[in-house]
Amino acid sequence: METYFISEKNLQGFSRKLSEEMDVYAPYYPKGELKAETDEAHYFKLTPDAERTVDLKGIRTVEPLKIFFFKIKSRIANYSIGDLKEIEVEEGPKRAVFGVRDCDLQAMNIQDVNFLEKGEYEDPFYKDLRDSTLLFTSDCTFAGQTCFCTMLDQKPYAEEGFDLNFSSVKNGYVVEVGTEWGERIVNKYLEYFQEVGDKYKKEISSKRRDVVKALEKQNKEYDFEGSVVDVAEQNITSPRWKKEIETCIECGACTNVCPSCRCFYLRDQEGENGFERISS
Repeated sequence: METYFISEKNLQGFSRKLSEEMDVYAPYYPKGELKAETDEAHYFKLTPDAERTVDLKGIRTVEPLKIFFFKIKSRIANYSIGDLKEIEVEEGPKRAVFGVRDCDLQAMNIQDVNFLEKGEYEDPFYKDLRDSTLLFTSDCTFAGQTCFCTMLDQKPYAEEGFDLNFSSVKNGYVVEVGTEWGERIVNKYLEYFQEVGDKYKKEISSKRRDVVKALEKQNKEYDFEGSVVDVAEQNITSPRWKKEIETCIECGACTNVCPSCRCFYLRDQEGENGFERISS
């Protein structure tokens, strides 16, 4: 696949032009711009005339990527006694999400296993949203104070699973194409991109190494042998769990905040013409 360069100015032009074709979401900083490693980014919906600009520097947003694939509440079936009728999936609009970080991408892989790779139990609602969404990842440009991806044998940059990846370099970004859909998008808006080959390869590698070193340094005191899964399973009766659940009110908010949590409720309630089944 080809690699391209896009200037900061052209990034804004490209993202706005793309928003005329599909729904586009991107990170923004409430203070206007990223000024410190503690500044928190959120997603916003970009429009052609939006005042906010796309900012791909920093780390992951406060909201996990999964918010684009799981609704707070969905009606999945209507039924009367002895007659169950599933809701047909209505094809939604095409979407593009900028600024996705690899940690969120890894979490989505867990969702894919549960909702796409279980044979007859494939979730059609999830699949439709997954198939209609472009994922534009970005390299993390520093180590956030709460970041620990390297402790999970992951990296602060994506190597696969993206449609386009944006790596910050001087005056813009190097764009790596990951899928045919991503290639089609670049070709359609080629006036915003410039082919560069390996021109920025050393600069990107150097920046990535610096972030990895910063992560390893700040988390050095938390090093342990084995995997996180092993540690959790070996401490399932830890008093820490009891302390945490003492304040739990079973609101379910944790399932929406956690990037990899796949829990959900199914409940039946009275509808307009019988009953309906709700997922939340």
